[in-house]
Amino acid sequence: MKLARRALEDPNRLVELEQQLENHTSEVLAEAADAGYSSAEVPIALKVVCERLHAALTADPNPADDPS
Repeated sequence: MKLARRALEDPNRLVELEQQLENHTSEVLAEAADAGYSSAEVPIALKVVCERLHAALTADPNPADDPS
């Protein structure tokens, strides 16, 4: 994903990220359709994955800081 480095206070920061993620999601949707999944299944699965990731990051906001 090619994103410009933007300051945290830049109002376009989140907009640009959303656009890039939407583009990638469209690619995932196409790949899933090629694999036989319906276009309705992909957003449901993505929602579950995002909820799990959000819960994990809420519990441990800096997992990279954890000792190996």
